Amino acid sequence: MRVLDTSAILRSDLDFSDGEYIITYGVLSELLEDGVKDLIDLAIGKNHIKVHVPGEQYKKTVSSKAYETGDLNTLSETDLEVLASCLENNAVLASDDYAMQNVAAALGIAFEGLTHKGISRQVTWERVCAGCGRKFEDSFKGVCPTCGHKTRRKASYSERID
Repeated sequence: MRVLDTSAILRSDLDFSDGEYIITYGVLSELLEDGVKDLIDLAIGKNHIKVHVPGEQYKKTVSSKAYETGDLNTLSETDLEVLASCLENNAVLASDDYAMQNVAAALGIAFEGLTHKGISRQVTWERVCAGCGRKFEDSFKGVCPTCGHKTRRKASYSERID
């Protein structure tokens, strides 16, 4: 079973006829092209794609893990729902979004890229001052109150995951 994000639908040539796909209502609402919407509506009507609403506990787990990795501020509500659907259904994430793949890896969710290979290392992001190195919450924006320098996101990489 695969859970598709919007990019997986728009950038791929997936054949949905084997019925092993899940999307969320958020993904459905992001599909703006009439031809694509018609194709997905047809696949839903034939039960080749199931529309899933993830449970609140799964969304909380995903949000918590995204906060830990520093990806929470880069993920949309739809992205979080897609990841929660993967977690709840023990399904593979089909997405080229590196932030989604990073959170999936942190949660032990298998993922596959469609037009790109995907991430090979898990990343944890933090916000640091470029001047004094002081660390901040990832949501912090602006300059360091200690030294006045700009803050930036800094990555810490794990061992290879591929």
